Amino acid sequence: MCDSCVKFSTDSVKSHKLARMAAIRGARLLDRKIPDWRKRIDIDRLNMRYTDTCIIGQLFGINSGNRGYDNFTNTLSDLLGLQLPESHITHGFDKNLTTPYSWETLTKVWREILTPVPVYTIA
Repeated sequence: MCDSCVKFSTDSVKSHKLARMAAIRGARLLDRKIPDWRKRIDIDRLNMRYTDTCIIGQLFGINSGNRGYDNFTNTLSDLLGLQLPESHITHGFDKNLTTPYSWETLTKVWREILTPVPVYTIA
């Protein structure tokens, strides 16, 4: 494998791990604050880039037509008790230009968290 391929692979694994850690932190918070939150998320619609399809947008009906980002940040601080500005990022609900992962990676890890793991039995 070429040197740049190894670096890309390592960076990709590291960014996925960082995004997953943040999303797990957010999922644990939601488990405490809103026990049935997982049932209320449409995984097929989930896209963390947009306020109307992200986790918070789906739970609280936030969309870009009703001052989306302001309502998003107010929801995080008022209803979930997160102190802004950094805690929404550390809990996997948002990212900024310096966050070491993409919107696609953040969406992917939330989908992984929300996808039930099949249980197999041996007959």
